[in-house]
Amino acid sequence: MAAPNDQIFEDSNSEDEDQNIRPEIYFMMRPSVRGQRWPTSIGIIQLSLGIFTSFLGLLEVLIVPLIENHTSKAQFNRSTCFGAGLWGGLVMVLTGSTALRAAMSKRKTTVFRFYNLTVFALLFYIGVVVFLIVAYSVGWTTESAYPPHSRMHGVHSFVMVFMVLGLLFALTPVIQYYPVSCCGELFPASPGFSSCSCCFSCCQRCCPSWLLGKLWPTSGYSGIEDSSPPALLI
Repeated sequence: MAAPNDQIFEDSNSEDEDQNIRPEIYFMMRPSVRGQRWPTSIGIIQLSLGIFTSFLGLLEVLIVPLIENHTSKAQFNRSTCFGAGLWGGLVMVLTGSTALRAAMSKRKTTVFRFYNLTVFALLFYIGVVVFLIVAYSVGWTTESAYPPHSRMHGVHSFVMVFMVLGLLFALTPVIQYYPVSCCGELFPASPGFSSCSCCFSCCQRCCPSWLLGKLWPTSGYSGIEDSSPPALLI
């Protein structure tokens, strides 16, 4: 039977071997306490939402005007908010596709790329939703702005609803993957630099122990790093 000291020595060697594995393979092999959390579900949701929003945007700028006005010219004007639904749907399709790519490749770089694109999608959707609200308030997309018995107002209402849903599904992964992408689980924070500024659990991974002791002297933080595996995936 092996002595306790030998067992400790073997455990430390196995940890060193894990750390020497290529980052992509180590990140893929390392288990999570709550199971894998790759962006599979959020990618499927974003892709489905983007396809449906793109279809509604296409209805608004091309199909409905073609049926009602017998014109094949796309209506990128104030009544359609310049095709905001179509552009928003395409951005969400691209974001969802990148999420599924990250889930299939299981590489840190693709997850980080997905996070950057999600941040862009969030900023884009915030701007578009604000633009849609302003357009309605100034009378561009009110019911009286369309011809009588036109379906354009109903289609635009659905576009607005799905753009708000897209905003929510762009905000969710930004919050969920912020610790993974910015707090050292994908790319360890360099000494003296940390992108964390919001939660104590995040700061435990990024801030030195002496700084935590000064910021939270009663927190009981001992300076021992958290050995739990990175929480990644949905």
